[in-house]
Amino acid sequence: MPPSESELFSSGAPPNSTFYFFGDFNPYGLKFETGNFGNNLQQQINVTDNLSRTVGSHQIKAGVDYRRLNPTSTIEPYAIEYAFSSLANVIANTAPEAYVVSRTPDVQLLFSNWSLFAQDTWKATHKLTITWGLRWEYNAAPTSRNGTLPFTAIGLNDLATATIAPEGTPLQSARLIF
Repeated sequence: MPPSESELFSSGAPPNSTFYFFGDFNPYGLKFETGNFGNNLQQQINVTDNLSRTVGSHQIKAGVDYRRLNPTSTIEPYAIEYAFSSLANVIANTAPEAYVVSRTPDVQLLFSNWSLFAQDTWKATHKLTITWGLRWEYNAAPTSRNGTLPFTAIGLNDLATATIAPEGTPLQSARLIF
């Protein structure tokens, strides 16, 4: 009989926690999972516009594209997992792997992208058409609606010196593409 959630979680665990038990690595084998595993929603705002104009033998086009992604991911803030590699480990009550995971529960990321373009299609002669253009894209570093950016790591080029970056360190730098 599965234990109740009050027996699985400590008294300080958040109400939407998760418990995993894997008795073997068979996908249809001995396992028990309970709790709130997540509630995800993707919201997107996408505004595009362009215009074109013909001037003599030139057809000129220009446009803009703005996109903002606002994913809401409510992954469980607290999880306990016991992974047994075999039924013999379960009988011996020896778990080769056990995890306690605690996450910042309210990370709300925003991703913004801007794109601008200009293009000229020139009919130079009856048999020759030349098309050229420019495109500019700006991918801003992720931000947060409520100031709860996830932690980032620094010094990853040498794992011996890798550490958690100070709180508020951007996840990545903004990228400008031409």
